[in-house]
Amino acid sequence: EIMRGWGSIINHQTPHISVQIDIKKHYLPEKWTGRYWNHSCDPNTYMQTRKDGFPSLFALKNIKKGEEINYNYAMSEYTWIKSADENFVKCLCKTKKCRGRILSFSQLTTKDKNFLRKSKICSKYLMNSDIDNFSKLPFFKLKSYNKNILLSK
Repeated sequence: EIMRGWGSIINHQTPHISVQIDIKKHYLPEKWTGRYWNHSCDPNTYMQTRKDGFPSLFALKNIKKGEEINYNYAMSEYTWIKSADENFVKCLCKTKKCRGRILSFSQLTTKDKNFLRKSKICSKYLMNSDIDNFSKLPFFKLKSYNKNILLSK
């Protein structure tokens, strides 16, 4: 474990900053505890949810002093809400594996999803292949945010 996240657990995705930790749970980080977890298409860490419900980053490879710590957002986010920043910005990781945009898990190929699952480097809730039918589950509008979020099964 190289970095721990702390903050609030909320039941919806925000346009910026929140990290999905379960089907209907997102983590909203406090300053310095996840707010600057940047995306990379070839990450040096992966995110796992701890028993206390908050996420931590774990190293995938050696990280040099001064090197940016990053993870692939598709390892935690099933999909993006319409107003999510990731729908409007280009990926700037500049790695050899860069896709040019920041994908969610649902946008990955079956091969890439299976790789993340087999390697056990995606959120626990994404390990279940039933999540691939996520889009068929019921949605409702949360009045205070007016965003579509998932109800539990």
